[in-house]
Amino acid sequence: MKTLKEFLEAFQNENYKISIVNSNRVSSDEDYVLITTDKKYKDCIKDEILNLTVSGFAIDDYDERLVIEVKT
Repeated sequence: MKTLKEFLEAFQNENYKISIVNSNRVSSDEDYVLITTDKKYKDCIKDEILNLTVSGFAIDDYDERLVIEVKT
């Protein structure tokens, strides 16, 4: 299992918009998405989020979005 920081460093495509979601919650609208950003701004994401464990991910080619599930 990788941390979010390790996952983002290994993910090569800079063009995807990223949504980081909490996998411990049931999908609900506002409190489910932790952050939405471009990969190039990963240095601005708080350390506590970067150190969360990635539990899964999905790529939506329709809107070029990378959804990463993390465990909090």
